[in-house]
Amino acid sequence: MSNYNPLSTVVDLFERMTSEIAELRDCATEELVLDVLDGLQSVNIQLAGVKLAAIVAARTQKNSWTEIGAALGISRQAAHKSFGYLDWQAGLVSTTSDSSE
Repeated sequence: MSNYNPLSTVVDLFERMTSEIAELRDCATEELVLDVLDGLQSVNIQLAGVKLAAIVAARTQKNSWTEIGAALGISRQAAHKSFGYLDWQAGLVSTTSDSSE
């Protein structure tokens, strides 16, 4: 039984895309190049969603902001500032107030 590795699948996809996009410089029409840019923008938006889901998964598994920042190539502070709002999705922040009035 083989283990599925989504990261290797994504890396393979990007390697193929990179080589195919490099060929566009020599043989593509202006319209095709613009279509590729439009498609890449869509992929970028989808990847942003996948990134957020991975951060929520990491926090759910109790990874620290230091570990997440290191994985993203940014500081702990930058990771927390950019993505700290996701802690409620990871179940790390209470959605009810504990204070009595």
